[in-house]
Amino acid sequence: MTSPDAADREKVVSKLPPALQQALKVRAAQRGTDIQHAVEAGITAWRRLGANLPAADTGGAKPFATFLPTGQWDEFREACASRGVSLIQGLTQSVLFWLDTNPAPGVVRPEHPKRIIICNQKGGVGKTALAAGVGEA
Repeated sequence: MTSPDAADREKVVSKLPPALQQALKVRAAQRGTDIQHAVEAGITAWRRLGANLPAADTGGAKPFATFLPTGQWDEFREACASRGVSLIQGLTQSVLFWLDTNPAPGVVRPEHPKRIIICNQKGGVGKTALAAGVGEA
């Protein structure tokens, strides 16, 4: 995460479930965006809904920090208060909403898989290790 200019963004700290933090990190990387921009978009979209989403499981939530545009966190806190949800619940719903509306990009698979043959008559030359490494790659 890059450190933004202090005049543009403010650091905010809340809590998110660890599994949700990991999903956010992976999806943001897949979509080529920063976590802070993903959270910003999620909060904006959640506030526009005008209604509560079903309650999300926030059990085991751990500290989570990000940078948001100046004033967005205060507006988010007001929206949570008016909807009667905690900040943790509101942030969890916002991130889940962003994940739902930004699915993982599909993986393009070739029509025919490549076949690579590794052979050598001698034992102990690394055929298996090489085949495993190529298969993993």
